[in-house]
Amino acid sequence: MTDQPDQPDQPDQPDQLTTSLLWELPRVGAPAASPDGSVVVVPVTTHEHGTPRTVLWLVGEDTEPVPVTRVDVSSSAPTVAPDGAHVAFGRTVDDRRQLFVLPLSGGEARQMTDVPLGVLGSARWVDDHRLLVVTRLLVEDPTLEATTAWRDAADERPNVLATERRISRVWDTWHTDPLTQHVLLLDLHQPDAEPVDLTPGEWLLPDPLMDPGDHVDLSPDGSLLAFTTTHPDGDEDGVPVPCLHVVPVAGGDVRCLTRDNPGAAGAPRFLPDGRIAVTLQRERDFYAAPIDLWAIDPSDRARTALLRDVDHGMESVSVGPEGRIVIGTELRGRGRLLEVVDGATSPLPEPATGGLSSPFVTSAGVLAVHASLTEPPEVVRVDSDGITQLTRMARPRLQGMDLGRVEERLVVGAGGDDVQVLVLHPPAAAVEGDGPPPLVHLIHGGPHGTFGDTWHWRWCAANVAAQGWVIACVNFHGSTSFGHEFTRSIQGDWATAPTADVLAATDALIADGTVDPDRTAIAGGSYGGYLTTWLCTQTDRFTTAVAHAAVTDFGGMWATDWGSGLPDAFGGSLAQDPEATYRFSPSWHYAKLRTPMLVLHGERDLRVPIDQGRALYGVLQELRIESRLVVFPDENHWVLDRRRSERWYDEVLGWLHRFLDA
Repeated sequence: MTDQPDQPDQPDQPDQLTTSLLWELPRVGAPAASPDGSVVVVPVTTHEHGTPRTVLWLVGEDTEPVPVTRVDVSSSAPTVAPDGAHVAFGRTVDDRRQLFVLPLSGGEARQMTDVPLGVLGSARWVDDHRLLVVTRLLVEDPTLEATTAWRDAADERPNVLATERRISRVWDTWHTDPLTQHVLLLDLHQPDAEPVDLTPGEWLLPDPLMDPGDHVDLSPDGSLLAFTTTHPDGDEDGVPVPCLHVVPVAGGDVRCLTRDNPGAAGAPRFLPDGRIAVTLQRERDFYAAPIDLWAIDPSDRARTALLRDVDHGMESVSVGPEGRIVIGTELRGRGRLLEVVDGATSPLPEPATGGLSSPFVTSAGVLAVHASLTEPPEVVRVDSDGITQLTRMARPRLQGMDLGRVEERLVVGAGGDDVQVLVLHPPAAAVEGDGPPPLVHLIHGGPHGTFGDTWHWRWCAANVAAQGWVIACVNFHGSTSFGHEFTRSIQGDWATAPTADVLAATDALIADGTVDPDRTAIAGGSYGGYLTTWLCTQTDRFTTAVAHAAVTDFGGMWATDWGSGLPDAFGGSLAQDPEATYRFSPSWHYAKLRTPMLVLHGERDLRVPIDQGRALYGVLQELRIESRLVVFPDENHWVLDRRRSERWYDEVLGWLHRFLDA
């Protein structure tokens, strides 16, 4: 550790949360640690002048946090060596992310890779001096030299995208280049040696948002590599389904251990006895399908169930040094940690507010991230004595600030089912007038997700509540964390039950005088934008609406990046039954639109192509309905740049003020 300044002075604090303050808050990431828990490293990202910088901090229960990486460059995705002597991380060099290793006893970080297309995600330590990293190499000649030559000749090639594969692009990235992912083995003791390539053949991670470091592991004796990935050509229908593969480090054939499983394999972790713990999803085309946890013997493929038939998902899995397994899940809209013991789960201590996520098991306890609707993320340690906070990076900036009060309600929704509504009441000082404040629904995406009791940076409920409005987060039918039957209930009909649930919540909040019936709004992104648009074709009771990256035309969604599950989700195939496909498409009901609407979209969005939003705006204009279109040419499905995000909040809050202010 060297060359580190003191923590910067904090600027003056405003009286209430603002978009500017939201972006000034340090953003605490998931912790990394040594197996014994004696060394804990936490990435913290700040956005000074719009430029994100991530600094790694060494934290402890009884010590002040200490920055261990430079503050003038970003250092991301830390992993700590088993002996706690080094931390590995990614850092950009010449526009490419390379792996660095820093001795925690003192000294400068050493660059460990100079691969032509950079490293992907986090590294994974094999032992105290060897690491695994993932990079991309040419399919035809998977060498560093050939890949470097291909990269350097980019300007000589025409800018053409061509493919014969079903999945050719994901989120905002095209997968038409002749590249494949390889796992490389590095050795600190041989810094000048060329990395050893452990993965022959052509492979593709199913989603670039997934950390490749979470998809690779090495056996305790160092002889066998396990990785979950797929061949780009996919299965017999062309759908890439991740499979658990193993390959000897010394060289040999790649074997798939889960080819008979219909759904995705993920998060392989070797257990002390040499078996591999892996998650297996039961279905191929339903991303919210049940997940089981298995132990697989790589020698004979024999399987032992570690956890099956649980009525909730597995957001993450962590295996400790003694084989202790802890999963992160979400139960009724709140993150929870569960220990897996003898085929069942045992809950770890729960926080008084919000939830826990991103477990990291050590011998000294389980590290996790705690957050709520009114508390930004911070790292904690969870053990039998309870929960101990380890970082205080963001929350001191909000000390004494009223961010509102969280209330959980149940309303009777579709089919007579209880539906959870998390209500964030605004700070008292923000409410104007004597009557009830306006209502703003924040509708989550997915649709198989939640708007839970946790902090959202992109759709920050506290920032919207600070305007003096009541925020309702309805976890309608289709939401996760309320049982698989509840989640699956909207397959084939995205509209009917969620519509009834949102309207039931609206009625309840109006009936008891919580909100003003004449000032109500709905806002959502992705599927949330879909439900917002759909509701506006079914009722004119809302004063205004905000639709970001909204799914508006089901037929047009066959242009999406990942469409293999659309027939089941929409209730029909565009090729075989277009009428069934369009039954619940907002575009078939546009004539009933009456509600003023703000439409926002990123031009690089491949998940919900921008023509979905542009067509909606075009119809609103044709119908002479008050509307506004905001396009972000450099953003994808989300708006991530600070300056553009501040503009996004200005547009959304400004539009809502325009119609909700008395």
